[in-house]
Amino acid sequence: MRNVQKILESMGWELLQSTPLSGGYAASLFALTLRDEHGKRIEAVYKRFDPARIAELELYRTLLPEVPHAVPAVYGVIDCAGEQGLILEHAGVPVKSVFAKRDRAGQREMLRSLVDLLASLHLALLEKSEQWLAEGRVSTYPFESSAEWAETAVQELAWLAEQGMPGVHEETVREVQNMTAAFYPRYPEWAVGRLTYTHGDPHLENILWQNGQFRLIDWEWACVSLPQRDLAILLQDVLDDELHEEALEVFQRLLNPDDPVQFRRAFCACLFDNTLMMLGWEIGKFRNGFLQADELNEILAAKLRWLRTTFHNCLNA
Repeated sequence: MRNVQKILESMGWELLQSTPLSGGYAASLFALTLRDEHGKRIEAVYKRFDPARIAELELYRTLLPEVPHAVPAVYGVIDCAGEQGLILEHAGVPVKSVFAKRDRAGQREMLRSLVDLLASLHLALLEKSEQWLAEGRVSTYPFESSAEWAETAVQELAWLAEQGMPGVHEETVREVQNMTAAFYPRYPEWAVGRLTYTHGDPHLENILWQNGQFRLIDWEWACVSLPQRDLAILLQDVLDDELHEEALEVFQRLLNPDDPVQFRRAFCACLFDNTLMMLGWEIGKFRNGFLQADELNEILAAKLRWLRTTFHNCLNA
């Protein structure tokens, strides 16, 4: 915390308390209690980046000020030898915990608000993303990385089968392997349409909620891509298929694509890809003790169903 204290002291602020946060995060997170130059207590979070994963630091300096309503405020930046991090506004609790406690009507209302947030972000940055690409300030989504994530997911699924997880058998692993082998050569063919700047990882634990206000965190994977990728990622924690369809309908209406059929097939392709990726991630969380067996069973049932459905839809759209 020495570098954090130095930054705060230069601002006339004081660090009152620091508590490490656990949960399988890629970065090291600390809950901070601060006192500003006027004596006001402020709750904040310090995000110390892994040295190999500091892309988000530059985004907060350059591009994210374009959407201040969608991100936590930055109180301080640590960028020195051996340590890079951000002191951020404590912008609430992850939406996932709030969403799970709501009844179906409440979940529908919250999901519509989140879809509207993503759509407004995508529309607001549509023209700017073209400019940023031309200037070399941003990159497009690397399709080649998807197959690598998929291979890891299949390996994790095979491990589950070896452990005797109910509902996961050798036949299940072979089925997913066959779908994967047929899907990824055609993924770039199916995932086409209007591009914009996207968050890249807006699942429900990367969106904070406080007093009716949403904030997007963890912008490490932000890039110019199909907006449908963000929606596919948002829906990874929503296991109700009817809510999926409602969210897609709202999203499509807000973005008003020129080719609705192409738009939906691209969404299916993005959902297949991200579902497989997140399936591997969820199994990894289970292996490391961050997910219970009953939780994983529910997730497996939903995501294996999505893989089958979206793969069929891509082939037959």
